[in-house]
Amino acid sequence: MSNMKKILFISLLLVSQLIFAQNFPEPVEKLHKFSGLWKGIITFEILDPTSGNYTVFRLTGDQNCHTDAAGYSIKCEGRFKAIESNPFFETFEESIQGGYSVTEAQIVWAFVYSVGEAGSLTGNWNGNKLELSRTFVRDGITLSDAGSWDFTSTDARDFLAETKAPDGTVVQRISGTLRK
Repeated sequence: MSNMKKILFISLLLVSQLIFAQNFPEPVEKLHKFSGLWKGIITFEILDPTSGNYTVFRLTGDQNCHTDAAGYSIKCEGRFKAIESNPFFETFEESIQGGYSVTEAQIVWAFVYSVGEAGSLTGNWNGNKLELSRTFVRDGITLSDAGSWDFTSTDARDFLAETKAPDGTVVQRISGTLRK
């Protein structure tokens, strides 16, 4: 092997060691907990504003997550199918990308759902629980979303997301437990 090839090989080896030996901030390390294939049942509760009753239905499926952006981000694709008949949808798909903003010192979580909803939430870790929120306007009404992902063990995480009206009424709740 020529000297130039040896230098190039050693340089590539050193650079790859630096990349893989990178120390991430703690919030980024915790984001890596999302990596893997997660399966389970999620429950939707949607308020009927006319009757004041909730339509409750369950979906089963999976969410596949992997790190991205040199490890500073997590990308998840979810696919769920209704267990019971419901008036809203038979399948629910989601595309999520969450990352840590070093300059803002917070998690930024962007999502797109197959029901035509997209948005972003921000927040941070509280122990082993990721807590995110946002405020947005739909049909002229200011609503708020709050979501949490609680890693109860290395192979299970509980999920809860609520959308609330200005008076605090929960208009939509999604909850469940996913397992590796």
